[in-house]
Amino acid sequence: MGKATGKSLLIMAIMVLFCVVTTQVSFSEMTLNDNVNIGGDIFLEGDGCGINFSDGSYQTTGAITPWNQKISEGRFVLVLDDEAVFDRETGLVWQRNTDDTAYDWDWAQNVCYELEIGGRMGWRLPTIDELATLIDRTQSPLTLPEGHPFTNVKILYWSSTDYVGIPGAFRVDFNQGLVLGCPATINNYVRAVRSGR
Repeated sequence: MGKATGKSLLIMAIMVLFCVVTTQVSFSEMTLNDNVNIGGDIFLEGDGCGINFSDGSYQTTGAITPWNQKISEGRFVLVLDDEAVFDRETGLVWQRNTDDTAYDWDWAQNVCYELEIGGRMGWRLPTIDELATLIDRTQSPLTLPEGHPFTNVKILYWSSTDYVGIPGAFRVDFNQGLVLGCPATINNYVRAVRSGR
């Protein structure tokens, strides 16, 4: 082994050791109050881990309902100056009011990225899985959950999920409670979403 190769290996070993020591120090200095995610566990004991709602209730992020349970009463709460809807069942925050304009799929995504709702940006088209959580087939003719606070409700909404087989995406028909593929050039409505966690 040449001198140059030996020096390179020594330098690499020192760099790796430095990274390991730095990482260990960082984790050892963390406390439950740092509200960090380590190994997939979110610590919920510190300040700022809960949500104060306009109806006077308070909920910690750890109290969001597990995926296999339903909330029938009090599922939706108005947030961000009543311009958005927090879904306690999924932990998502939805745009409350639907714009009267329908868009093709590409433009619908741009509209979400540019939205400011309740003084907050960071909005996007929901995935088809997220949008389908708003389907309640026990309701008719509109299959949104009973007691929902959404306004100016339309029937056909875009998701961000590509539809395999055509240049397009999935959409939800809230009149029939169906998930459908749709060409990207067709106009549908937008209900933007952002994470509530």
